[in-house]
Amino acid sequence: MRLFKPLSRNIYSPFPDRTGWVAISPDGNTIATASLGNAKSITLLDRELNFIRDVHPPEFSSGPRGLAFTTDGKCLIAGDFQGKVCSISVATGDTQWGPIFLGGEGYAYRISSNGKLFAKATHAGTLHLMEVETGRILDSVFQHGGQLNDVTFTLDDRLMASASDDHTAKIWDIETGQMLHTLTHDFRVDSCRFSPDGRKLLTGSSDFTARIWDVATGQPIGATMVHQGEVGSAAISPDGTRILTSARDATARIWDAATGAALVPPMVHDSALREANFSPDGRLAITVDHDGLQVWDAFTGQPVGIKIRQPSSPGIGHDTCGGRVPFFADGSAAVWGHTTSRMQLIDTQIPPLPVPDWFPTMLELIGGQRIGSTDSPETIELDEIFEARRSWKGKNETGLEYYEKRSSRWFAPLKHDGS
Repeated sequence: MRLFKPLSRNIYSPFPDRTGWVAISPDGNTIATASLGNAKSITLLDRELNFIRDVHPPEFSSGPRGLAFTTDGKCLIAGDFQGKVCSISVATGDTQWGPIFLGGEGYAYRISSNGKLFAKATHAGTLHLMEVETGRILDSVFQHGGQLNDVTFTLDDRLMASASDDHTAKIWDIETGQMLHTLTHDFRVDSCRFSPDGRKLLTGSSDFTARIWDVATGQPIGATMVHQGEVGSAAISPDGTRILTSARDATARIWDAATGAALVPPMVHDSALREANFSPDGRLAITVDHDGLQVWDAFTGQPVGIKIRQPSSPGIGHDTCGGRVPFFADGSAAVWGHTTSRMQLIDTQIPPLPVPDWFPTMLELIGGQRIGSTDSPETIELDEIFEARRSWKGKNETGLEYYEKRSSRWFAPLKHDGS
């Protein structure tokens, strides 16, 4: 795989404080973001990163602490920390139903795979379900003995799993409300994910381990995956063959989902990790630590390009807060919301060859410095780039669409004649 520097840029700064929850609609046409601070609004952007509107969930007592699009992308389900939930029309910004009180205080929200159910996990250890279309709360209440940290569904929405401070993950039958299995760690369970076929459950725990469980029997499968720090997140590749874990020991690891064996050396970071996720095609992995974001080859464990570092507030690291850095469904990019109040679009496509002559110059313009130079930034003339780009546009070269699309994002605001 060729190494490259993933293109990134600030796409919006809607809040005076920290950007928290970010969600992308299934069709990729709408991005929703909410603040970690006191702002109670949600900002909607389109795929071209243009502002659509601010929406204001009624009667929310804090900023939204959970965002999830319905599977058709027409509605956004939002919840606040206290447990109020409402449905918002993406087209108009109007409230479709709610707010409805669901459970109580808590951060963990999840929409089911078929988009029919919405789950709220509370600090009190209860898990509640409601119908997305109507807001009707289901009678069944799923109970743990401690704060709930995560909830997940099988693709057929027959089963649900939850992870808790009570050192357990539980597997539930949604239709009957029956608890099928209790899976025990030595300390808090922070994350849980079903495999694509629903036969395995992956758990990540603060006992420094991640484990694979047989959903049918509730018994562990393969070796325990061990870190030297708390495992904050664990993900399964889209094909179900690999596992990605991230921990406070400043490493991410890729493991065999069948055996639990390590597949590549540890992916070493500068500080404790907060998030890790596979791209939709399983080709790449993205990790976020306190210092920035890194893209990796998910088969070799090698970095793809250089780390994207961003300044953060003193004593505050970058934080995706509501979930993993979400990818567009086509895998072309991911959106990163972090504590500097900004959002960034991370381009995860591999640039095709040949690279046009003007493209590195454009990157130099963006960075303010000649590529490979350690000298002070120098002036780069815009006319140099526009002239080279104009001559290259007439060629029928491989990758023309790729480079045109990315350069247009930067050149459009300049309104230069002939661009």
